[in-house]
Amino acid sequence: MALFLDSKKPNCVILIGSCGLNREIARKTLVIPRGATRETGVIRGNADEAMVRIASQIAQRNDFDTVITDKHVSKFSILRGLAETSGESEDLETASVYYLANSYGVPAVALLGVSDYRSGGYTVYVDYEEQLKDDVFALASRVIQEF
Repeated sequence: MALFLDSKKPNCVILIGSCGLNREIARKTLVIPRGATRETGVIRGNADEAMVRIASQIAQRNDFDTVITDKHVSKFSILRGLAETSGESEDLETASVYYLANSYGVPAVALLGVSDYRSGGYTVYVDYEEQLKDDVFALASRVIQEF
């Protein structure tokens, strides 16, 4: 989901979603990719640094562990698992959203709750994903207010 503040030209874009993380987590975790690349490497984009900073501060104040990644991969399919991905984190959309936002000069950030992660060679799914979605949406609302 993307939030737009103006239907003609948005002031900013916030992508709200979930992602996989290529390392173990202990509790509710938010990933904020600084940059993202499609697995083909053709489409790539970057988050707005001010939005990353604001989002990270808000997430930490709201009891999230926060991971800011520099190597985020947006895949074409969820059928390929985390073990097959070279990125620190992965989803389906972030690279495309950042690419379009960068192309039009609109600040953007992705707020991705970790829905699954790698642990001991296996993919582990969190059991609180529905609540996680609500919590990430609430964070996005606060980022808009402070940006």
